[in-house]
Amino acid sequence: MKLANVTLEDLSLLTHEVKLPETAKFGVPAFKVISYHGEYRHGSAGEPDACYIVATATAAHKAWYTDGIVIDFSDLAYEWGDNMEWVLGIGQGAPAKCAFPLVIIVGDRCREALGSLIAGEYAEFCVDSLDQAVRLLEAKRRTYEQCLEDWRKRPIAGHG
Repeated sequence: MKLANVTLEDLSLLTHEVKLPETAKFGVPAFKVISYHGEYRHGSAGEPDACYIVATATAAHKAWYTDGIVIDFSDLAYEWGDNMEWVLGIGQGAPAKCAFPLVIIVGDRCREALGSLIAGEYAEFCVDSLDQAVRLLEAKRRTYEQCLEDWRKRPIAGHG
């Protein structure tokens, strides 16, 4: 059987980088910033770009745990494509069904399209700067921690 080598970079011409704030030894950073650069392809042709974004962000989340995620699209060109909505699921999936703190920094080349795609959630997720992202993440982190605390207090079904 012949196997072909593949990498996530084969999916997309987008590039990314991950940055963490400095913390005390053994401290959990408050957040990570995952920045994306390049041009997201239009419409359904952008599905591999969305896959690349979700896969690399998920890998970064697993590799460098933090209390929140900032997706930085300030250098990303995005005009349209429904698969970009998948970004809202990055970091989610805890059994408690609590929304993990996620914020998206938008730039001039993606603001309008994201605003159209996720109109109902745009104000909840999108900001224009890292300073705004950190402030919104702090509020989301408090909500997340309260949700987890409430979830832990619930009786286990059949044990109550």
